[in-house]
Amino acid sequence: MLTQNRSKLLCFVATVSKCHQFLKEFSVSFIKYHKHIIFLIAIFSILTVFYGLYSGLRGEPIVSSKSNEFTGLVCEENIYDFGCLSPANALDMKHQFILKNTSDREIAILKHTSSCGCTVANISSEVILPGQTAKVLLQTNFGEKIGKREVTVILETDDPVTEKLSLKLCALISPSLRFSENPIFFENLKPGEKKTHTVKILKHNKSESIEILKITNTDNDILIHGTNDKDSSIENISIPLDGKQFQVTVIGSEIKGEKTSSIIFHTNSVEQPELKLSVLSQHQGTITAMPSIIIFNNKHGTAEEIKLVQVVSRDSSGKPKFELLSQDHLTPFGIANTSAKIRQGKTEALIAVKCDYKKVESNCHGVLRITINTYVLDIPIVAFVDNN
Repeated sequence: MLTQNRSKLLCFVATVSKCHQFLKEFSVSFIKYHKHIIFLIAIFSILTVFYGLYSGLRGEPIVSSKSNEFTGLVCEENIYDFGCLSPANALDMKHQFILKNTSDREIAILKHTSSCGCTVANISSEVILPGQTAKVLLQTNFGEKIGKREVTVILETDDPVTEKLSLKLCALISPSLRFSENPIFFENLKPGEKKTHTVKILKHNKSESIEILKITNTDNDILIHGTNDKDSSIENISIPLDGKQFQVTVIGSEIKGEKTSSIIFHTNSVEQPELKLSVLSQHQGTITAMPSIIIFNNKHGTAEEIKLVQVVSRDSSGKPKFELLSQDHLTPFGIANTSAKIRQGKTEALIAVKCDYKKVESNCHGVLRITINTYVLDIPIVAFVDNN
């Protein structure tokens, strides 16, 4: 009897052990299986989110999962570019945008705001029924400012999907005539040296016939001419469709320093009767002076004051001459003393300029003119009245 019970006990223990082993293997397999399911669910969720973001960035309408229809207020073309415009043609610009309600509910436009006061929006209907459209006419004035211009109107709606919708107008404002580069630069010009730069007049309005009537150039060191002997003048000519090339030649000045000159091109264009080209040049020069401007301000309260001017010229063949020029009837300026010598192939001069403050009743202006052979240098003189 005992032996029989012992045999049953061993059989029971073996059965329990097998059940325990089965449950252990089942648990491991169950966990592994669910890990795959959780991983697949996570991947599907991430892909869904990225697809929604991608669709939003592209401006694509969102698809309703229930009705499988587009929802929201959409505009297939919410940016309109007018391209390149002249200032005269950019004053009254209009464009019409089409809005469509792709949802299953009506959408109301609550208000609209503009990025500038020069833009007006006219909306055909502030309440848009499902599947219906509305027109928005934008009217703006880009003005005469040259460059890239943009205006934006933002529509605010009661739709939770498209709470705001932006409409934009843009254009590039460019004059009818312009230079290929402006200003132009000339560096390190030696006295008498000639440097030439080629510039092109570009015409924006291809249909308009524009002529250069004449050129005003008051700088004798600057020459304006065509690109070859057969085309030596560019006055009284029409600007072709592809523009007109010409050359600017600058002659190195005897005066050291930087100089800015302006050349005026007169045209028959009503929009641009004048076209200004700026020429910046840097000259090594023959004559230099320190200081470049003489200033009297009577800080010490004296009756007379003297300022020294040092002049150096590379030309040692001539004796410096000094002259005072003034537009004031009672000039307070005078030359107290001068000295000049030649050293190391250069002419060096020292000029003492005086100011008689008893003759200074208001701010006075004058010029110290220094002449060496044909080289002339003018130094401005200013006397200030100290009212304190």
